[in-house]
Amino acid sequence: DLEISRMKTKIGEITMENELLRERARRAEANHPFVVAEAEAVAQTVSPSAGRRYGLARTCRVLELPRSTVYAAKQRSSSQRSALRMAARSLAVTSLPARVFQN
Repeated sequence: DLEISRMKTKIGEITMENELLRERARRAEANHPFVVAEAEAVAQTVSPSAGRRYGLARTCRVLELPRSTVYAAKQRSSSQRSALRMAARSLAVTSLPARVFQN
């Protein structure tokens, strides 16, 4: 039935939220709350009971983290990685002649 299918879906959603809430409470008791950088990794994690990823929207809602903050942190992280790669390439290119002439 359609109603049973809807109820199973709703139960799965509630179960997934409860899993996230239990983990949030466990970490709060250990004085190690979730930080923004961890939200995306948690969102990609598969729920053991539902067999589906938690997803960023649900993760942010349950952990009370603004999604915009997660996206901004991801963008900053991506920009920093790009800058580091460019700096490494620049360093490799500028030090190349010195290595060539030293040999």
